[in-house]
Amino acid sequence: MRRSIRRRARDTIRPGVRRLFRLPIRRKDLCEQDVREEIRLHLELRTEQLIAQGMARAAARAEAERRMGDTRSMRHEALARERRLSWCEQLGDLGRELQWCLRGLRRSPLFTVTALLTLTLGIGATTAIFSVVDRVLLSPLPYPDPERVVTIREHNGEGRPSNLGFATFSDLAADSSTLASIAAYRPWVPTLVGDGDPRLIRGQRVSPSFFDVLGVQPAIGRGLVAADDQSGTERVVVISDGLWRRDLHGDPDVIGRTLTLSGAAWTVVGVMPRGFVSLSDPTAEAWRPLRYDVSQAWACRACRHLSVLGRLNPEATATSAASELDAQIKDLATAFPSAYVDPGVEVVTLHRQITRAVRPALLLLMGAVVVFLLIACANLTHLLLARGGARRGELSVRVALGASRWRLVRLHVIEGLLLAFGGGVLGLGLAIIGRRIMLALAPPDVPRLHETQLDGTLLLFALAVTTAVGLTTGLLPVLGRWRVPWKGLAGAGRRVTATRRSVRATLVVAEVALTLVLLIGAGLLLRSLGKQVQEPLGFAPDRLLTQLISLSGPGFRTSEDFHTFYGRVLDEVNALPGIVAAGLTSQLPLSEDHDGYSIHFESRPSDNPEEAPGARRYAVSPGYVETMGIPLLRGRSLDERDDADHPGVALISAGFARAVLGEQNPIGERIRLGGHDDGPWYTIVGVVGDTKQDSLTADVAPAVYLPLEQWKFNDNLVSLVVRTHSDPQAQARPVRDAIRRADPDQPVTRIATMHELTLRSAALTRFLLRLFQAFGSIALVLASIGIFGVLAGTVVERRDELAVRLALGARPESIRSLVLRQAVLLTSIGIGLGLVGAVALSRLTEGLLYGVVPTDPATYAAVAILLFGVGTVAGWIPARRAAGTDPVAILRRM
Repeated sequence: MRRSIRRRARDTIRPGVRRLFRLPIRRKDLCEQDVREEIRLHLELRTEQLIAQGMARAAARAEAERRMGDTRSMRHEALARERRLSWCEQLGDLGRELQWCLRGLRRSPLFTVTALLTLTLGIGATTAIFSVVDRVLLSPLPYPDPERVVTIREHNGEGRPSNLGFATFSDLAADSSTLASIAAYRPWVPTLVGDGDPRLIRGQRVSPSFFDVLGVQPAIGRGLVAADDQSGTERVVVISDGLWRRDLHGDPDVIGRTLTLSGAAWTVVGVMPRGFVSLSDPTAEAWRPLRYDVSQAWACRACRHLSVLGRLNPEATATSAASELDAQIKDLATAFPSAYVDPGVEVVTLHRQITRAVRPALLLLMGAVVVFLLIACANLTHLLLARGGARRGELSVRVALGASRWRLVRLHVIEGLLLAFGGGVLGLGLAIIGRRIMLALAPPDVPRLHETQLDGTLLLFALAVTTAVGLTTGLLPVLGRWRVPWKGLAGAGRRVTATRRSVRATLVVAEVALTLVLLIGAGLLLRSLGKQVQEPLGFAPDRLLTQLISLSGPGFRTSEDFHTFYGRVLDEVNALPGIVAAGLTSQLPLSEDHDGYSIHFESRPSDNPEEAPGARRYAVSPGYVETMGIPLLRGRSLDERDDADHPGVALISAGFARAVLGEQNPIGERIRLGGHDDGPWYTIVGVVGDTKQDSLTADVAPAVYLPLEQWKFNDNLVSLVVRTHSDPQAQARPVRDAIRRADPDQPVTRIATMHELTLRSAALTRFLLRLFQAFGSIALVLASIGIFGVLAGTVVERRDELAVRLALGARPESIRSLVLRQAVLLTSIGIGLGLVGAVALSRLTEGLLYGVVPTDPATYAAVAILLFGVGTVAGWIPARRAAGTDPVAILRRM
């Protein structure tokens, strides 16, 4: 009997103990239940064995538990091994499923290449655009506590934000409690003379606290201090790291070194850190003290040409700072009523200010690329649905062999993720290339565009998009089968086919609708660009060459020096063959030049000088108006007799004359520029046509033209305008050489034809148009492929039905019409939904269009007709194939 019990224990306990460490994969509660059952059985058998040896039951039970040891530890160890075995088995299954999916993709090279190409375009375009949006709109500025850096702007007489006068800036700086520091700055364009030819560099004149506001100090040397801002002290300058390395060859002893800027000696006192950018002017490479004083004529309250930055105290906000400064400026308006018309202050963060102009365009672009990605995903889902239909037999075999619902879903998801990650890797490479293309195409005024790079944020975004695309495209094809019993998949073909057909039709409708939205955006931008290009400029841009000349150095001390140079340049240029006419101007239309003054009419005096109308001031040479092709409407033009020895004369634009004088003849009226009572008077001798100055879309600015020799100041920057007989670009070098013959030390920059400047003015619209055209064209192809794929699949799935119809006497024309009607129906529904979506999203494009309303009927109709035609053509080929079905051959196979 004892041998029988021992044999029974050995045969029962040992397999049970082995099962303790080799458990089947199941849920945690079931595994723990098995372990407890194994331990209980082991204790009972051991207890029975000890009782058979003569021990009492209680003592036998205690001895069995003692020999068993710590059952709790044994239970935990068994569960841990179960988890390890579970993970290993799952990883093994995953590896086998990956191999199966890879083999399937290799067996279908056309499907794989098409899917990867679709995903590469979608993910690559999305990642490239996001790299720009992230750097420009989402990333904080490269300063300490960047949210505390704000811009401060004063309301002008028209209620719009404008710059501040120095006296106003000084008063606000002295009394503000919400600002830790405040700084004023203005552009500075000196001529750098050193190794090689003289060249213009961009810089800024800044108050001493400028770098304190930004929170960045020089890496070498020091910044600007209050003593540097006093007139009569040594000229000092802080330079950028790039200028130090490029022009000074990284001289370690740069501090104290002298630079020749605009003919004067400047001592370098600091070098900014590498990578530092003054976002108020990203091209600035040198910073000099502002050196303003309230006693100076150009430092008055009405001389609003200073930009102002401030750094908020830690407890302050932009709103609280605006409230405080607004109250201060209203007090100043009470004390100085003649200097303020509409007192008020706008305080916004620097980030918001520098991105204000491009934010709508970039958000619109990001929305467009997301729509494009959705179209790509829908197209890939089409492919996976078609592939799933072809593999229905294989899936039926897997179900018959015991595969669960979740196992089949996992196979689809793995395949979708494999394709998505393959497309993601290729898309990341496409994004790098696309970023370079965008840098070449984008307008130069997009802030921080050059900072875009492949960083961790971009990689995480690409990974997130890739994963989302993989899961979406992997799950969508199996959702249509979810309600179908998977174990009856082989016999549920018709139901699965019908469900898949409805899903594919829904995807086609979505593709058409999204494509329509993209094409309408491209159409609106195209029409807007056409309106801009056709906008009357007020001058004749054909065959006009322009060059910017900087005048500085010891040879330009007096007004006579400037006037002599003007004469030499015009003589040299007019002597060149192929030149029709030439002229000089202080500011050039459609460039970055800007110079405005308040204009006081002698016949219309005002108690408040601030209420005087403003206008652009052009100091021009005789012949400039004729060279530009600006029409003379009344009176005479400026000529050689209008020099410094004769009374001041002026031309005004027609729109300015009408706005101020109405229908009164302006000839003979006298005007004075600026807010000083002792300024010279100019007699109006002519009226010329209005011209575009700021951009093609901006309103025509009032203009006053004065002779160069009669203007009270000397302009260091003048533009030469040359009209040629033929291609103006061919005259660029001869004209530049002629200027150097007049004075070889004066740099010549911004060489461009007037046609190029016109196109630059519409650069943002052209940039958006090119991207929308690219996205819309690819989306149109994908949508047409989707329509073709759905109808072709429908023809294949319904070939038995079509054969029966033909066998019963249906005409091929009716079969063709049956299929074609489906294409027309899907396209029409998609167009209808797309039109509704385009109207709903029309506000996004409102601020980017010129001369075109966001709901322009002509654009909507043209795009709808185009898409309808493409959809019809895409459905024609499957319709022809359906009409050519051979009913006899198919019925024999049935």
